[in-house]
Formats: sequence, structure tokens, C-alpha cells
Amino acid sequence: MFIIRKIAFIALVVICVLAPRAADAVVIKDCQGSPEIPCGRVTSVPRQPVLARTGLPNDRSDRARVAARLDIHGAYHNNRLGNQRGSQGELKPLRLSATLPGDWDQVEGFVTFPRNYEADDLGRLEIVLRGFTPVPGEAPDEYVVPAWDRNLFFIHPDTNNPDEFPRVLGTVEYESFYQPAPDDDYEIFRDDEPVLEFCTGDNFCSIQVVAYAELQEEGRDYSDYPDGAARARVYLVISSDGDPVSAAADIYDENLEYERTDFLYIGDTIEFFMQALDVDQPDVIYLIGYMTPSVLSDNFTLERAFYVPGEDYTDTDLPADFDAAVQPIQFLLEGGRAGVDGNPDVFEQSGPFDLGVQWADLPGFVFRSRFKAPTPDRSMPPAPANLAKERPSGGPQ
Repeated sequence: MFIIRKIAFIALVVICVLAPRAADAVVIKDCQGSPEIPCGRVTSVPRQPVLARTGLPNDRSDRARVAARLDIHGAYHNNRLGNQRGSQGELKPLRLSATLPGDWDQVEGFVTFPRNYEADDLGRLEIVLRGFTPVPGEAPDEYVVPAWDRNLFFIHPDTNNPDEFPRVLGTVEYESFYQPAPDDDYEIFRDDEPVLEFCTGDNFCSIQVVAYAELQEEGRDYSDYPDGAARARVYLVISSDGDPVSAAADIYDENLEYERTDFLYIGDTIEFFMQALDVDQPDVIYLIGYMTPSVLSDNFTLERAFYVPGEDYTDTDLPADFDAAVQPIQFLLEGGRAGVDGNPDVFEQSGPFDLGVQWADLPGFVFRSRFKAPTPDRSMPPAPANLAKERPSGGPQ
């Protein structure tokens, strides 16, 4: 049973609108343009199917996957939340909850902030910073995210380039306490050596998903691809310390059909997108493209941390009127139910609910969770790694 949803693309900066190729969905990408250098493109894109799941990824149980490993360089830095760390280094987490009446095949909870696109007839959208699969609460129709550690994920395209800076990466947490098992639904990770080393025994990992990226493999012709790149969904295995352990990408062909799961390789180019929701159109997902496509190298990194763009660093890709520090942090629930007998899928949202705190003030926010996560084995070293590895001879498969 699948839940199908439209996807549309926008961006955090000025939107340049072109005529869509189809009416079912719209993609808008944007950049820091000018009258002399126009920016943006709009194209149609079908919704990637989402399996009605209880903590499982989309339709992975009915097709084999190629075992894939991505070495990711992870750093759990002492950042702005240092004074909020517990005795073992964890952040004091937040418990997030809300109610959503009805029977749902899947429920997800999102940490968001709002942004208005009224000039482009889009109105207000809720931009996703983190997403989770909540658990049922004690109250009727209540769903709970037991512990958000207040961190976000950031990519750093080139740590050796002083002109580069971190960029926030919205992810959805499919698994909170993942360990590989012979009969699990993540076949690609079952025999992956880093996963077996850092996600077994007393150690649990999470699986974070970036719903949409565009990938150009070095040496491959993308002239037949609608967007000049392959669409991809990226799965990240993250240790309990926030260190990336492994990852895999589902890669789609020029007809938007699943092609294969494979590594990211040095020399490939990738662009990650963020996700936004419209509470007035719950069947539409907007994908936000504000990052510049980047070539993967040994210095392309990922980290789980707390930064405030504009205070901790200057993000020149963000619009001039965007002030991250004052963005209100919200929580939003979303339920999805697969359509039957030819009826469309149903989506419904509850919220967003203002948590009463702005982005920059999260470290001092006093509302904390009583949730106790399993204690990881602290004797192990951090997971080693680079984001991409050398491509084997023969080029893209």
C-alpha cells in the first residue's frame, strides 16, 4: 500500500517562475539572481511513493538492494550548546507532542519554521528542519517525539576552502534506535562494516533520510534527464554521538524510475534539497533548493550540530532578508492514509504549534524531556570517514 503525494519545488531566495510542463506538481528552484542574470526553473515532478509504514522506509522490503557504503567524515563539535550538555556529552532533549485525530497509515512529526512567499502567490510555508516518526502518547490521538536533541544536520562542501560554510540540511528520522538484523528492511546496511562496528551491541544508530537530492555522476551524460541530473533519495546512518557511519542513495533514471542504490563517489556532483509543507494544501510537498551544487571530495563533510546562520557564519546563499536567529521554532504533525478503490491518498496536518522559542534561543530553552535513551558504549572511537570514496574503474554502473 502506497501513499502518493505531489511534490513542488521552491527556494528560500527570490523565485523566478516559468510555465510548468505538467499540472500535477511544480518544481521551483532558485538562486541569488539579478535582472541581468535570471535565476530559477520550474518543472513538474511526480511524488516519490511512500510506503504506509511503521518506521520502515519506502517500498524497500519488496526489492533487493545493492549493498552500499558511504564513508562520511563526521564531527561532533563542541558548539553553541556546550553548556547544555549532560555528564556524558548529550544535549538535554526536548519532548515534542501534539494530537492528530483519525486513523493513519503513517504519522510524522516535524520541527519547522515559517516563511512567507506571498509575492509569488504561495503564501506561508513551513520549512522542515528535522523530521521524526513519533510514537503514540498517553492522551487520545496524541503522538510524541520523546527526545529531540536540539541539533540540526549541516553539510560543509569543502572544509579546506575558507570561503565555504555549513548549510543546514533538513532530514527525517526513519529509525531512532537502529541496529542491523538479518530480516530488517535495510538490506544495504546489514553487512556494512562501519554499521556492524558502530551500530551493534550497546550502540544504536539512527537512520536519517534526505527525501530529495540531484546527483550527477562523473563521466555520465544527463542530457536526457529533465533536470540535467538524476533524482536521488539519500539514507544516512548516524551514530548515537552524531557521527555519520554509513549512507546509501536510491538513484532514479531519466524516466523517474528506480535504477539502483549506489555509493557517492569523489568527483560526483550533488545538490541537496530541503522540504516545506503547506497546511492549506497538505497533499503537496515543496522542495527547497537554495544550495549550490557541490563536487564531492575528501573534504565534503556532514555534521550534527547547532549553528545559527548569520551569527556563527555568513551564508551567502540565503536571502538578504532572512534572519535565522529570530525564526520561531514550531512542531507540526502530519498523518497520511493510502487511498482505496481508486480514491486519492489523504493527508492531514495538525499545527504548526509555536514552541515559544526562537532559533538562536534553543540552547537556553527550559522545556526538557524525561526520556532516557540507551547508554552508548563511550569507549569506542568516533566513526572514521569521508563522504565519498574513489570510484572503481569502469565509471558509473
